[in-house]
This record gives sequence, C-alpha cells and structure tokens, in this order.
Amino acid sequence: MRYAPLLVECPDRLSDWFFDDPPGICPREPPLSSHAAAQRFEHGLMIWIEAQDAYYILYDGFIKPAGRQSTTSAITSLQILDGPLDLTPGASASNRAGEAPPNGFFEPISGFGLVWRGEVVGVEGVRARLGWAVEPEYGFDTIYQCEMSCGSTWDCYLQGPQGDTFHLYWLLHVSHFWEPLD
Repeated sequence: MRYAPLLVECPDRLSDWFFDDPPGICPREPPLSSHAAAQRFEHGLMIWIEAQDAYYILYDGFIKPAGRQSTTSAITSLQILDGPLDLTPGASASNRAGEAPPNGFFEPISGFGLVWRGEVVGVEGVRARLGWAVEPEYGFDTIYQCEMSCGSTWDCYLQGPQGDTFHLYWLLHVSHFWEPLD
C-alpha cells in the first residue's frame, strides 16, 4: 500500500521549528531563546533555562518502563523542576556537601547545588543518580520549543549546550523522558 506524503500547514506565526527534520506537527509557539546554564555529571546533565526558571535533569541512567520484564528495553529519564525552587529549611546556595569531591570532579554550586544536595522540597536522590559533576557549571544560549499538544501528550525540544537537540517527552501515566535527536 502506498501512502501520500502528509503536508502540514501551520499558521504563519507557527511555521518554523528551530531544528532540521522537525516532527510532522505544528509548533505550539515560536521558539523560545534564552540564556541557560549547564553542568555535566558522571551520569547525566543538568540544564537551567533562565526565561523559564526551570531545571531539566537529563539522566544517563536508564529506568525500566513499568510492566516490562526485558532488561534490554529501557528509556532515559528526565526530571523537570519549575522555579522558583521551594527550599528546605536551612538550605542555601552557598551550602556545600561537607566533603571534598574526588580528584577531577566538581561539587555543583548555586541552583544546581541546591537540587543536587536535596535542599529542594520534594526532590530527593538526584546526587545518587547523577554522581559528581565532571566539569564546572557554564553558561550558554539555548532554544526551547514544544509541539502543539494532542490531548494528553507533551513533546518539546531543547537545544543542548553543544548545539545538539534533545527531544523531551511525557508518556501518559508513566513519567518524563528524553532522547537525543540525530
């Protein structure tokens, strides 16, 4: 059976994606350009987008999808924290873990440090999943854009610190996940 190509027509203001080979759906809004900060860890990447005041934690570690028995079928998980962060009593951006990082590693500071140390209400286990930072925090410019939603789906795209693009998505009744675009 042959299929005709699908031609998507979007309203003029919503016709452009910020990356090549976009999905066959209209963007929800024009691309959001913003300053951002990033820091790589042993097992993932943390990104803060200034215009959203949001933290994106892209874990390298895999989680097994609910109900799956196979150990070969896994997807990378994503945690999103919207700011301003709700800090635990005594939390401070200048706090430290109280131990020196191993040689060649770094302790996250400022907002990344608060999240990593578990000083944000409702956020636990980030340090255990990410490990130590492998480089200092640094700034970069990013672009963020989402698809027009179809009911209960959520698909967004984020330009990473090296110019790569990440597909961020939500699986209904499961969680948030991410994958690099080729």
